[in-house]
Amino acid sequence: MPSAGTSVTLRADLRYDDPSPDHIGGKPMNEESLRKMAIKQFLQRRSPVSNYRKIGRSKKWFFKWLQRYQSGDPEWYRDHSKAPHAQPHQTPKEMQNLVKNIRIQLEETPYAQVGVSAIKWQCQGLGVTPPSDRTINRILKREQLIKKTPHTPKGVSYPYFRDPLGCNNIHQADLVGPRYIKNDGRFFSINIMDLYSHRVFLHPQRTKDDQAVARGLIRCWKTLEMPDFLQFNNELAFRGSNCYPRSFGIVLRLCLSLGIEVVFISIGEPWGNGTIESFNETYDQRFFRVQ
Repeated sequence: MPSAGTSVTLRADLRYDDPSPDHIGGKPMNEESLRKMAIKQFLQRRSPVSNYRKIGRSKKWFFKWLQRYQSGDPEWYRDHSKAPHAQPHQTPKEMQNLVKNIRIQLEETPYAQVGVSAIKWQCQGLGVTPPSDRTINRILKREQLIKKTPHTPKGVSYPYFRDPLGCNNIHQADLVGPRYIKNDGRFFSINIMDLYSHRVFLHPQRTKDDQAVARGLIRCWKTLEMPDFLQFNNELAFRGSNCYPRSFGIVLRLCLSLGIEVVFISIGEPWGNGTIESFNETYDQRFFRVQ
C-alpha cells in the first residue's frame, strides 16, 4: 500500500468512466470498470477493506486483481480464457490441414465425391489413418467447407414418399455404372433399397437395356418381395424408349402387370431419390473401390 506523502502516478490502463453513486448502488458497472475503480482507489490511499466492501466484492477478489495489475500486463483487468492449456485429445493440426486440403482438392475435381467417405478414402490412399466421421465433420464445419444449398423444384411437383408404412411399402431403385474390372470388363449394377428396413439388393449385369433391368428387378423381388411403390429416376431403361415416348417400356409394363405403382422423380432433381443416391456413394467408396 502506498505510504503517506508519496505521489502516485496512475497508469493509462486505469482510465474508466467515473461512476456516479447510482451506478454502484442501483445500476452495476461492468466487471472491468469495477476492477479498474478498485485498484485506482487503492492507489489513491484508500484501504483495501473499505474498497472491496463498498463494491460488494471479497478480499480474495481484490488481491487477485491487484496482483494482476502489479504484473505489468496492460490488459490485466480482462478475463483470461478458461480453456485448458493442454488438450491431449485434440486432433493434430497436421491432420486438420490434411482433411481441409483433401476436401478442397475433391471439390475442384469434376464429378468427384466430396463427403466424409471420400476424404477417409483419400487419407488411406496416402497411408494415413483417418479420424472418425464426427471429427472430419467438425473440421469441415470449423473451416466453413460445408455448404448447404437449398434445392428448389424446377418444374411440376412430383409425389415423393418419405414415410413408408412398413417393409416393402416403398422401394427406391437406381442404375449405377458403367464400372470396370480389370481382366473382366464393363458392368452395371441395379441398386434397390427398401425405405423402411433399409435392406439393399444389388444386381450386377453386363448391359443396362430394359430387358436386363427387368430381369434384375424380378431377382430382387424374389429376395425382398414386391413393393407397393417403386421409385425411379428418369433413366431410359426405366421409362421406355425415346423413339416411342408415349408408350410403356418393358420395365413399366412389368411393374403395372404385378400391381406395383411406379413413381418417377422430377427431371434434374436426383435428391428426390435421395436415400438410394446416398447409398450409391457408400457402394462406390466402401465396396467397389476397396481394391
